[in-house]
Amino acid sequence: PAAVRDPRVLRVDDLKLAAHLSADHLMVADGPVLLRPYPLERWAGPLDGMVSELVVACLRRASAFAEVKTNADAGSEDLQLSGTLVEFHHDRSAGQVRVRMVLRL
Repeated sequence: PAAVRDPRVLRVDDLKLAAHLSADHLMVADGPVLLRPYPLERWAGPLDGMVSELVVACLRRASAFAEVKTNADAGSEDLQLSGTLVEFHHDRSAGQVRVRMVLRL
């Protein structure tokens, strides 16, 4: 693992979902202009929560900060990261299994 390059503590706020995203249904893009929900498939949990957990896990694994905290963790922080999940869907337009995710941080 990389050595800690920044001795500061980062707190990651829970990410918000953009209003047009579905918190329940998986979305699929069948081309450049068609985005629709899968009718019978749902997320295992809230989408914003799952992506927030992924962001925290990746930041911790990167070892770029002395500590990465969530809103549930006690103590103070030097930096705070917040953001919105703007886009998240299965992209079938390239003929491959790909996910498109856009975060505004």
